[in-house]
Amino acid sequence: MVEKKKILKKKLIINLVFIIFISIIFFVFYLNKNSQKEDGKSYEKLFDLSEIQEVYFSRDSFEMLAKKTNNSWAINTPISARMSLDILEKINYLNDFNSFEIVNINKNSIFANAKASFTLKIDDLVFEFGILNSVVNKQYLLFDGQVYLVPTFFSNNFSDDIFTYIEKTIIPSKLEIKTIEFPNWTYHENSLYNKLDGSIKYTLPSDWKKLWTSTLSSEISVDKIKFESFITFLDFKDNKYKLFFKETNNSFMFRFQDENYIYKLSKESTLRLIEPWIFLNARAS
Repeated sequence: MVEKKKILKKKLIINLVFIIFISIIFFVFYLNKNSQKEDGKSYEKLFDLSEIQEVYFSRDSFEMLAKKTNNSWAINTPISARMSLDILEKINYLNDFNSFEIVNINKNSIFANAKASFTLKIDDLVFEFGILNSVVNKQYLLFDGQVYLVPTFFSNNFSDDIFTYIEKTIIPSKLEIKTIEFPNWTYHENSLYNKLDGSIKYTLPSDWKKLWTSTLSSEISVDKIKFESFITFLDFKDNKYKLFFKETNNSFMFRFQDENYIYKLSKESTLRLIEPWIFLNARAS
C-alpha cells in the first residue's frame, strides 16, 4: 500500500514538472511574439485612396510617376497619358500592413547590390522591395525602418511596360458627363437635340452615356494623325473636354484633349457612341 502511494506521488510530481515545463515554454514563446509586435509598428491604415496625390514606382531603369489633378490621374513620366485606376486598387493591398510578418534582419542584407529591386512611393510613404526568401517564397520589404516579409505577387503586379498603366477608355472613366456637343447634335439629360431647331430627336437611356466611360480601346498607339473633327464634353462644373476623332477603313481613331496617345475603336463600337440611334436599334432588337 505504501509502495503504491509512493508511485502515485512520483507520477504526480512528474506530471506537475511536465506541466510547469510546458507552461514556461508557452510563456517564453508568448513573450517573444509580444516583444516582436512591440518592436514593430502598428498601422491602422497607411493611406486613403481618395486622398493620395502622387504615385511613383521604379524597377531597374524603368520609372513611372503619376499625379492626381482635378480628380483624375495623369502619368507625367515617362510619357503623358491617363493612368489606369486599376493601379490604385493594386497599391491598396498595402493597407493590410499589420498582416505582414516582421523580420529582425539587417536591412542592408535584403538588397542585392545595395539597391531595391522595386521601389514604390505613395505621397511621402516609401516602400523598398528586396530579394526573395526562397525558403518561405516571400519577398523582403523595407518600410519605415522595419523589414517585413510579403507575398511575391505584389511587386510582380507592376510591369515594366508603360502601356499597362494607361487607361484604356477613350475618355476618362471617372468623367461625370453632363452634356455632349456633337457636330450636329447636343446630348443633355438623356435627350438628344437637333442643333438646327432645338427639337428633341431621341430620348436615350442612361446606359448609353455610360458607354463613353466604359468602352475599352482595342489598341493604343503613338501614331501621328491629323484630326479635324471633335466632340465636346461638359462635366457638372461646366469644364470642357475635347475628344478628337477620325474614321479609317474599318475603325475610328480618337485622341482625348492634348494626350500623346491614340485610341482605336472598331467601327461598330464607335457608331453606337456617335450615332445613338444605332445603339437604340441594337437595344430594341
